[in-house]
Amino acid sequence: MKYASIDQAISLIRKAGLGAWLSKADITSAFKVMPIHPEFWRFFGIFWKGAYYFAVRLTFGCKSSPKIFDSLSEALCWILINNHKLPYVLHLLDDFLIITPPSTPSSLGLSTLVQVFNELGVPLSKEKTLGPCTSIEFLGITLDSISFQESEEANCQFLWPPRTRATFQACNGVGCE
Repeated sequence: MKYASIDQAISLIRKAGLGAWLSKADITSAFKVMPIHPEFWRFFGIFWKGAYYFAVRLTFGCKSSPKIFDSLSEALCWILINNHKLPYVLHLLDDFLIITPPSTPSSLGLSTLVQVFNELGVPLSKEKTLGPCTSIEFLGITLDSISFQESEEANCQFLWPPRTRATFQACNGVGCE
């Protein structure tokens, strides 16, 4: 599974053009949207105080939950891009960024996403649904379609060159080159 990056978001903003409209939406209780097939309930059960309890929706902490949920998010992006002609949509699990070219109505992207999600029964968080505007925080970084700059946090460079996980673990944070 490959997650969306800030670089991808910046690239899409540049493609959309100076002054692009930015909106974001968040699926409410993301994993709980995805039911578990009854055939697999037995793998999601516990025995407690003399009774068995089974999860019938994806659960947090389950290794496979992010990948399974990402499949839903990918399908939603595909629907928005291919069926509803929104050219610039990006997601990271349950967080969606919609970028609308400045030449189109500002609310087109977000209103289309809200309509499609409502039709499909995908609940959105009203508190986390924002836009359209030209500056928005996405994945902790402020994106600005007027200045084409990301906030300073995204400009930070790592002092160490990239390393493998094994090298990092062997290093233990002391005496690394």
